[in-house]
Amino acid sequence: MFKTLYAITFTLLFTACSNTNETPQPQVKVSPTIFHEGVKFLEDDRVQSSFCYAYGLDEGKLSARNKVKEIALRQAIEASSVKIMSMFESSEKCESSQPSCQTQIKSYFQQVSNSFYNNVTLNYQDLSTSKVCVIATGQVIKILPKEKTKKSHRIIDLMNKNFLNNPKELGEIFEDMDTYIRPATVEIKSGQYRMGTLLKKNSQPLHTILIENDFHIGKYEVTKAEFKLFIKDTGYVTDAKKDGTCMVYDMKHINKKGITWDNLPFYQGDNEPVVCVSYNDARNYVKWLSHKTQDNYRLPTEAEWEYVGRAGTDTTWSFGNEKNTYKEYAWYASNSGKQTHPIGTKKSNPWGIYDMSGNVWEWCEDSYMTYKSTPRDATALTSSHVKVLRGGAWMTKSTPIGSRWAKSSNNRYYGIGFRIVKDAKKL
Repeated sequence: MFKTLYAITFTLLFTACSNTNETPQPQVKVSPTIFHEGVKFLEDDRVQSSFCYAYGLDEGKLSARNKVKEIALRQAIEASSVKIMSMFESSEKCESSQPSCQTQIKSYFQQVSNSFYNNVTLNYQDLSTSKVCVIATGQVIKILPKEKTKKSHRIIDLMNKNFLNNPKELGEIFEDMDTYIRPATVEIKSGQYRMGTLLKKNSQPLHTILIENDFHIGKYEVTKAEFKLFIKDTGYVTDAKKDGTCMVYDMKHINKKGITWDNLPFYQGDNEPVVCVSYNDARNYVKWLSHKTQDNYRLPTEAEWEYVGRAGTDTTWSFGNEKNTYKEYAWYASNSGKQTHPIGTKKSNPWGIYDMSGNVWEWCEDSYMTYKSTPRDATALTSSHVKVLRGGAWMTKSTPIGSRWAKSSNNRYYGIGFRIVKDAKKL
């Protein structure tokens, strides 16, 4: 096993060196080091990944910086996982080839990657008006000693607390220079479909919906990082913070004190969907985003949501009727490990939209009512404070794409988030 690990390490380092030799490198001084493209290990179990990216006129500085950040972090995490695997096996006497060990390793890597992703020193240099470079430097997190495998979940919690609360390891947390992030969207063309499902009584009767206008929908659910910029820019106080509670499940559903979008009972990275946000909070976010961008952002109507969720199909899910396939497209009760996961890590639906099933329930614009009373087009009736949620979440079973859930507009739950829609017409 260790021969394999050493081989992987050698390959990563060789690749980094090869890239540096084959590609002309800009000799730009970036304190505290000279820029070299590639991956390398530093002293004190740190890993460093550096990367340059040239972007065109149609791509702004913010999106270019996000892209170069993602590439550098992915390389750094990939390289550090070699050492992490070695430390995990030596500390826990657990080999990845053993089936009983694979679940622990997967959970461990998820937590380590999230910690590394959100707590790493990022050093940028703009080489020209269209080229940006970054150095990502972070600690390879060691598993805590003298702990047993059966206590692996507690090890992970302690490890994250120690890492996040230690200023020497924390480094400089990257924040976008701009005051907002435009969520990635996918254009959806007009059309019609059959809405509803015979598998759920509150999703009947089946009826035809006409989507008359094109629109754009969020490729992913709105992330914690995107929501954080809204809070920072406006000082907005969410419903959970106003009332001091958010609903969680602890043998039964309860409103738990102190739980908010930025203080959850599980570790959550910035690239995971924001939760513990109410319909009111989501509406205020899209209103702010519209003001910042001068584009017309809003929540999807229920008819639009299911139209995108079905993606031109009439089966239980866009990928068919087989429950066994659900795990490939969704984070849900059977595979989530009782927490949210980074956006876009499961397969997309046929229209390129991620997490339409699982991860978090998503607010829609509509008030909840029976299908005998709902519109037969893409409009939303909003007369009631009881709103519609769609999609299922990390704690639910496999949820048919036609399933619906109803909650009050000020309700917040650690399994509820949202995604955005952008109209073709500007404000």
